Amino acid sequence: MSSTAAKIRRFQIIIQSLEKGAYTRNELLEKMESQGFEVSVRTFERDIEELRRDFNVELEYDTKQRSYILEQDSRDATRLKQVLELSQEVQALQASFFSDDNQRDRIQFEPFASKGTENLEVLTKAINEEKVILFRHFNYTTEKYSDYEVFPLMLKEYAGRWYLYSYVESRKDCRTFGLDRIEHVQVLNQGFNRKSYTDNFSKFSQVIGVNYSDQEHPSKILLRCTALQAWYMDSSPWHPTMKKIKQDADDVWYELEVIPNYELKQKILSMANQIEVVEPDWFREEVKEMLIAMSGKY
Repeated sequence: MSSTAAKIRRFQIIIQSLEKGAYTRNELLEKMESQGFEVSVRTFERDIEELRRDFNVELEYDTKQRSYILEQDSRDATRLKQVLELSQEVQALQASFFSDDNQRDRIQFEPFASKGTENLEVLTKAINEEKVILFRHFNYTTEKYSDYEVFPLMLKEYAGRWYLYSYVESRKDCRTFGLDRIEHVQVLNQGFNRKSYTDNFSKFSQVIGVNYSDQEHPSKILLRCTALQAWYMDSSPWHPTMKKIKQDADDVWYELEVIPNYELKQKILSMANQIEVVEPDWFREEVKEMLIAMSGKY
């Protein structure tokens, strides 16, 4: 295993362990050793310092208990955990793909890759350097191209697609653009202050996917699904607020607090007769109307 891969795995062990509660240094070292990593105290301390300094992970040390504590609402830790998992996947795939020609047909991907990923690097750089960008965007609804000059604020991935969240100065509003519809990206020499346009970031934490509305507060959504479907719900929760509240021999009930949007409806409809919206009544009726419209096409 390369030194980079080993460090990624050590970071994962630290974060995954501390998500469950406080751990002493020796307990974390034992955890690493049990997974094949013999780490010195000095290397461990460098890992902790790097997580704090370079990734803004909120790691506290309790001198009384002599243990490390992870701030449970640390969004930086959650994001880093996702990046580390992705890095580990990439390295595993690279190792398999390049090690033996005969292994290349043992891993399969979706036949069509998402368009627009070629712009990820230039967009990330523009966001980090706070540079205004210009691009051409194709609207699927109007089937027309439009030119946009925007302040790029954030990249967001959802369901295998990438999106750019930006402030459009000509409209005095923020908008999300699918990277699969963006062409001819140009980075201009004009700068902007990113912190002045990040007030809406919190709205993304209240929805599933990329579409948010002007609804101020999330709604409590109660879902009932089959016991079989519950296994999939548990292994891949839809949202951080999703929790199991009761179950019987046949069904399991879940509750989540989100602002209902198109992506939530998509998830519900994709499960067909394995799931049911119980509450609120108005959202149940919206999903019911969509199902009636769907059935009319068959």
